[in-house]
Amino acid sequence: MRGLILAITTATFALGTLTGAPASARQAPPPVPQGAQPSRVPWSSISPAERQIIAPLHARWDQLSVHHQQHVLRKARHWITLPPARQDAIRRHIVHWQQMTPEQRRHARANRRLYHHLTPAERDRLHAAYERFKTMPEAEQRKLRAQWYHLKPGQRQQWVKNGAQGDLPPPPSSGH
Repeated sequence: MRGLILAITTATFALGTLTGAPASARQAPPPVPQGAQPSRVPWSSISPAERQIIAPLHARWDQLSVHHQQHVLRKARHWITLPPARQDAIRRHIVHWQQMTPEQRRHARANRRLYHHLTPAERDRLHAAYERFKTMPEAEQRKLRAQWYHLKPGQRQQWVKNGAQGDLPPPPSSGH
């Protein structure tokens, strides 16, 4: 059951943050009149297309909080609007995320936080560095990945701020 919850949580996270769609394109729930509380959504009132997407939650649907139900429905409605190629990319991302170790996930979250604190110019330099990376021979890419993995988030950020050029800084010493 935890695996199912993780998969659905990962999927809703991916749909909400990784689609690349502007916030204005994401569908919001209908406005709730001031002072009124949102109400539960009966499974029978959900469209067949939405039900197909959130089918793993069917058995637990009535136990979900109202806010969780509405969140999941917003994500399902958004999913329906995505082109098939984008849906496939998100599915691949979800599978990759589920296969990551907890340590790899921590690193990914730290990198995401760092990325969102970069200026647009720093993001452009990082993107250019990544484009250069993709043209390198596989052995050189493996070497750089290993170096990058051992850097602290602050060292990674400093490298990007310095123009994402040249060698990576040496990894931190273990102090032994």
